[in-house]
Amino acid sequence: MKRTLFVLVLLVAALPSFSQAEFAPAGAAWSYSYQTYWTNFNGFFVLKYEKDTMLNNYTCKKLHGSILDSSMAQVHQQDYFIRQSGDSIFTEFAGLDFSIFLFKNQYFVNETAEFGFLWNSPLTVSSIETLTFNGQTTKKYILDSNGFLFDETAIYERFGPELGFFQSWWGVAVDGESYKLLCYQDDEFPLAEVGNGPCFGLTATVENATSKAGLTVFPNPATSEISFDFPGKEASSLNLAIWDVTGKTMIRTSLSKDEQLDISSLPNGMCFGNIFTNDQILPFKFVKR
Repeated sequence: MKRTLFVLVLLVAALPSFSQAEFAPAGAAWSYSYQTYWTNFNGFFVLKYEKDTMLNNYTCKKLHGSILDSSMAQVHQQDYFIRQSGDSIFTEFAGLDFSIFLFKNQYFVNETAEFGFLWNSPLTVSSIETLTFNGQTTKKYILDSNGFLFDETAIYERFGPELGFFQSWWGVAVDGESYKLLCYQDDEFPLAEVGNGPCFGLTATVENATSKAGLTVFPNPATSEISFDFPGKEASSLNLAIWDVTGKTMIRTSLSKDEQLDISSLPNGMCFGNIFTNDQILPFKFVKR
């Protein structure tokens, strides 16, 4: 009996971890286009991971969302709480003793994807694409239209749904509000632009990241150390990540605001990075030589 149990444990341990990929890791940030039908509002929705917190006896990820008008002025803000169980993503509500299933982080071809709060909206995964952003890869699960509530859409592994903003898929089916994913990034995943439009609150493009953010890295090029100068440097410490042209993370650390960063161990070439503050993500680039 002991031998049989031992073999079983080995078999379970050897199973693929397909369903355990993390959704929305630390530093996750999304940019969406945002429209309403009746009020004819056109703007943006920016969502950012803040911290892990306990809610309804679950460890949840607290996400802070801001709706901005076309001039980038904030018109509404709200916190959201999500949790992951296996590959299933749920939303939690303070004071309510139930969860709402949103979607799965990963799917198989021909799998039926059920969505719905007020009604069910089954869609079928017709194909899976592998996408590459700055050397990092993710899956895009193409969902066929059911001819009634949705056009063809997609769910991105790690990013979430392409349409509807994952907190309220069912809202897409009514003529109230519409969200479309434009961009995503997190601490370990450089900017992914998946739609046409500005990545407000995120890096616009790798090539013009420095000028867009108002962040200066010096000296540049650099051989052994770099320093940073940027708006809002009153923060006592900085969290930052640096990756190479393939998207491989080379440094992730914290610094005091006036501390220099040792880059002597980095290979020569172009380097990209983000500085994370409480209210923004500041991209930068420099040349190591």
